[in-house]
Amino acid sequence: MNQNFTQLEKDLERAANGVTLSVHEKDTGRTALRAYMKQTGRSLRSPYQNFMILTVRSMTLLLIIVVSGGSIASASESSLPGSMLYSVKTQVTEPLRAVLLSGSEARADFAVERASRRLEEYAQVSKENRLDEVTSNALAEALQTHVATANKEIQALAQEGNETGAFDATSDLYSILEAHAEVLDRLDDAHPGTVPEDGELAQTLADALESTESLSTSFETSITSSLDTPKIEAALKNQQEEVGVLVRALEAYATSTPVSFDSADALTLAKALTEVRSLMEEATRAQDENRLTDALSLYADANAKVNQLDIILKADSQLGVDIINATSSSDTE
Repeated sequence: MNQNFTQLEKDLERAANGVTLSVHEKDTGRTALRAYMKQTGRSLRSPYQNFMILTVRSMTLLLIIVVSGGSIASASESSLPGSMLYSVKTQVTEPLRAVLLSGSEARADFAVERASRRLEEYAQVSKENRLDEVTSNALAEALQTHVATANKEIQALAQEGNETGAFDATSDLYSILEAHAEVLDRLDDAHPGTVPEDGELAQTLADALESTESLSTSFETSITSSLDTPKIEAALKNQQEEVGVLVRALEAYATSTPVSFDSADALTLAKALTEVRSLMEEATRAQDENRLTDALSLYADANAKVNQLDIILKADSQLGVDIINATSSSDTE
């Protein structure tokens, strides 16, 4: 057992020693553990066998987290590679959340979220000059796993007959991956040499973008070529609603005057949102003229753009770098 993990267990044990649980908290812990065991069960004689496959490390951490009332799990959410709590986030709380989710769509969404988290962490440790080969390779491997899981659940969605949901999930995955690639480009332009261009994660991200774009295109083609008007209209409605929610969230962010958000940032965001609204208006016209294929493509473009804005704004705040107005290599091509 490595020294970092041994120290982590000691720290968590000390933190748990003084915790006293109420009857309600104990019942909540038992309910969570029972739900976990039920969700991970297989068609085997013992309903607990799959639960016991958890490594001793993960089981120890899980029990300590339950005893602590969730405060340790909460604290681990912002942890980064190299932190004592990072193993709690990636080896316990995230896998536990994943197995408790019901349905392919929810599992696909969470896999996309985990992929986004690993890319955020990569950018942060790169910015802090703490990216070594071991960390880079570990994040690349995790990214590959999360993208593969997302694609597996997306395919399951399509097989269940929810091709519209599969298209939405794939579009989201692609736009999020593309946005993170843009953040890394801009970070490296702002701080040359910060992000390795030939690293394992860069290649993993490029491969994920290529495979996800292909999958998204296949779903879009299948939906639009089916001549199934209700299916196409459902896809259009989903895309339109998603863009609307994100646009409103970005507008609210701009008016909240965050510390890292200056007048130049506000101008850039306003211009980008104007472009998004223009795409939406064009998509609406296409839909009114029954050019449904064009409308779906335009809504998907608007969705990708607004997802990119959301992630860039978040990165700008987290990294303490003017990511919003940085000139990336992709902007000059």
